Amino acid sequence: MFTIGVALIASSFAVYPAYPVIALLPLPLDLRVALAVAASGLSWGIFLLGTTLAGKQGVDYLKRLLTRRQAPPPI
Repeated sequence: MFTIGVALIASSFAVYPAYPVIALLPLPLDLRVALAVAASGLSWGIFLLGTTLAGKQGVDYLKRLLTRRQAPPPI
């Protein structure tokens, strides 16, 4: 689950290149704003799901990694 969570967290950042594309679409301003808000909500939703899946195991792994203790590879 940790690996899936980290992959979801990383993929949540993939929406950022879409913002300039949304801004340049030939659509009414209110629709472009709605699309940008929806894209942001989708990004945050994927990020939160990823952090939930990474969970305590991910936090423990990062603590060991940052304190320079022997960190076993995540499962």
